Amino acid sequence: MNILPFLILGIVVIVLLGFIIKTSFKFVKIILMLVLLSFIICSLLFAYLSYVNPPVISDPVKEVHEMSAIKMLYKIIKENKEMHNDSINTVSFSPWISDYSLDGKIEKRYFSKTITVITTGTARHYKFRVHLALDSNAKGNILEKKGKKEVSDTAAFLANLEPIVLYYAEYTNKTKIEYFTPFMNLGCVVGNEKATEWYNNILPKIREKYSGEIIAKNEC
Repeated sequence: MNILPFLILGIVVIVLLGFIIKTSFKFVKIILMLVLLSFIICSLLFAYLSYVNPPVISDPVKEVHEMSAIKMLYKIIKENKEMHNDSINTVSFSPWISDYSLDGKIEKRYFSKTITVITTGTARHYKFRVHLALDSNAKGNILEKKGKKEVSDTAAFLANLEPIVLYYAEYTNKTKIEYFTPFMNLGCVVGNEKATEWYNNILPKIREKYSGEIIAKNEC
């Protein structure tokens, strides 16, 4: 068993408790206590998912998709019986990993691991496989309103995107999520030809970090 995560958790808990004890401001104490509680819950859930095995399902993938982990969590809790009746065996959701602008600059938006872990754990409780499909958002929805998503500097965009995708590939592997899509509809952002080229270059790097099934959805 890898004790490093628990060691880090212990150190963070001790540090936060020290701040809570020392501060004389009630409001600050409450905020720090909430941060501490959230961190403990997230860490314990992450540790649990690191050791629990996903459900064994031999049937072909039949999935339902939501654009956020919160929406998918609500759907699983409310509609799990209906989903099973419809032979749904896999749930897919797309956390926004970043905002991007026309010139290809990316502002990282590391999605909440807490809600992702909770949604994954809930899905496994109800015997669903999980598909994490990364996505991004045109900054301020300016590109969406103009009906255009493609960036002008595709090289810069793809170079900035690579380390973010590899980060999440490793995270997805640690939580034993069964399916991983590096980027949804990348062709809409950089064009189908460059999207295909990028996928061919990055897939071997993803495979070094992620052992599950990679699902490429690159065309627009």
